[in-house]
Amino acid sequence: MVAFRSLLLACMVTLPFGAHAQRVPDVEKEKAKLVYRLYQATYGAQQRCGASAGASHGETLVRFRAAYPELVGLLDASPYLAQARDRYTALQDSGALPQLDNAGLRRECEGLEAILRALIDAQGSAEAAAGYVDLLKK
Repeated sequence: MVAFRSLLLACMVTLPFGAHAQRVPDVEKEKAKLVYRLYQATYGAQQRCGASAGASHGETLVRFRAAYPELVGLLDASPYLAQARDRYTALQDSGALPQLDNAGLRRECEGLEAILRALIDAQGSAEAAAGYVDLLKK
């Protein structure tokens, strides 16, 4: 779970926000990275966790969608979504993702859900989501 909190923090900290200009390839690289990480916590978690995620992940995903409809819309419309899905599926199919017992998978899934809850409830999360929206609109 610590790794997933670190992922959230890294996602929030490493994304560029502000007035400084970036080269186009850098912006596109950051968009692809953001789409992959959002995919990982949403659709990828559904794919990997299945029943292990339980009903609470689905409820948290509904809350996330309600809290950030524009962000979810941009994610769903992103040209990087298919790439993120394919990359995640390939990692899962190849066994590159850790093979966990039921308890380990449940902890991983709880961590992914915690990322979504943090993006909804944590102080500063609305500002972070607004930054994600701005990045995906570039």
